[in-house]
Amino acid sequence: MVTYRIHLIRHGMAEDPQKKICLGKNSDPALTPEGAEELRELMDTYQYPYAEKVYCSPSLRCRQTADILFPETDFEIMEELSECDLGDFDGKPIAELLENPAFVGWVEGKCPPPNGEKSEEFGNRIACAFDDIIHDMSKNHLIETAVVTHGTVIMGLCAMCGYPRQEMRYWASNSGCGYTLSTSVSLWMHDQCFEVISTLPFENREEDEEEIQLSEEEREWNFFE
Repeated sequence: MVTYRIHLIRHGMAEDPQKKICLGKNSDPALTPEGAEELRELMDTYQYPYAEKVYCSPSLRCRQTADILFPETDFEIMEELSECDLGDFDGKPIAELLENPAFVGWVEGKCPPPNGEKSEEFGNRIACAFDDIIHDMSKNHLIETAVVTHGTVIMGLCAMCGYPRQEMRYWASNSGCGYTLSTSVSLWMHDQCFEVISTLPFENREEDEEEIQLSEEEREWNFFE
């Protein structure tokens, strides 16, 4: 049985974190100069994994991140890896949205964002994207790949399909960081699951690194940016 390693990596910083802007599918800012430099510093300090191919969200911030982290690797744009469509919340400051009962209801999982994507639609979309990745890896005899995408995509996949089982916000990650997954065609086809085996980036590929811990406040709001 062939075991696949898939590295989920969140894009670099695309907005001043002090502004706390809600960035959805229809917001497409570039990486900030500080965000690009932060990725290069991570590459100098830690080690990113090898990838035979990169699957990437169409968002500019993700494509730029892929170019920096995997400059020699071909990447495929996948529309299904786009950020969640946040509808009326997209591009607005979180401080302003906190006064909106509809936003609070969405955060609590009670309703979708107005004119946005329902949680079931988002979950189905990203699960289909992962399924397409597994099939592509099988078809092209790939063993190790990377996915450069958004915080909510990473959290949604890990919460729905990942072991150990954890709630969605547990899987929040910093810019340029993420998780390494392990699965196989048979495991995915039968159970639609994978094991989360380490955090990214790391110093030594033979040794898993300790998780970069996020504060409770960071876990609460990190995925909106």
